[in-house]
Amino acid sequence: MKKNNNLSKRLHVSFFLCFLFMFSLNTINAQCISGLTYDYEEISRTSIPLQCTYSIDICVFVNDMTLTDLSFSISTGSRTSSAIVVAPFSVGQQVCQNLEIIIANCDEGAFVNIDVEASNPLCTIENYDGGLDLGPLAVEFAHLQGYQSKNEIMIEWITESESDNDYFEIEHSKDGRVFTTVEKIDGSGNSSGATAYNYMHRFPNNGMNYYRIKMVEFDGSIAHSNMISVKLESKGIVNIFPTNVDSELNVKIFNSITQNIPVHIYNSIGNRIASYSIEAGDNSLQIPTSNLTSGVYYVKIKLQGEGVITKTFFKKTL
Repeated sequence: MKKNNNLSKRLHVSFFLCFLFMFSLNTINAQCISGLTYDYEEISRTSIPLQCTYSIDICVFVNDMTLTDLSFSISTGSRTSSAIVVAPFSVGQQVCQNLEIIIANCDEGAFVNIDVEASNPLCTIENYDGGLDLGPLAVEFAHLQGYQSKNEIMIEWITESESDNDYFEIEHSKDGRVFTTVEKIDGSGNSSGATAYNYMHRFPNNGMNYYRIKMVEFDGSIAHSNMISVKLESKGIVNIFPTNVDSELNVKIFNSITQNIPVHIYNSIGNRIASYSIEAGDNSLQIPTSNLTSGVYYVKIKLQGEGVITKTFFKKTL
């Protein structure tokens, strides 16, 4: 019997085309990135014309480690801001990019378009269309700071109130773009008063370190605090401890003191309530705090060659 080579070839081509078609169905619109979130804050404002510049941190999770880059963009009206973050990426990694946009009339409810697009054209685009203002956060921050303590970095934050807040995640980054979770701390659920939290990062990087607090509600909704940066140096200039005080606050200056250094205490609305002095030749001061009411306070210290250094502390509720 004579073999029909032409039929055999046609069958092979048909199977190959069918395979390509099935492959394309499985790969087109692949979700290579997911979980778009953003946080924003106003950084400047002009009166004539009335407009505000907003700093927006946009984040997505990577689901495909073969991506070569991610393109972030935000637009409103005729204004557009964009940037590209290049690989390497790992699966499950959260990648963030900061962009700035000007919005007329400082209208946080004005329509904006946020896109994050992966290098693979078959990947779906993560997108948000709507106003920047999505309503009040579950957590209202009164304070967030970080400072060096020996060879470690202390992160402290104070919430004014919490609503359905399950837990916090402290996120750390080497470059201010790619963050990883270094600790998880339970929230207070629902509270209407100030609550203080802290976390000691035992193994920060030499040089600059970036931190932010991720807030997770009981229903899984998330939001982020603003990002802060702390530079790890051989020694700090000024340190105060504890920052959650009861009866006494300690102030320590690491520079050589050749003249008296004024130290002023301010309340949360900016009124000076007490003044002290660190004597020349001394490097420390103990400040009594028993007479203070609960709340947030600020220590301002003017050092020659360093300017005014401001530190924050919180008086416990008795």
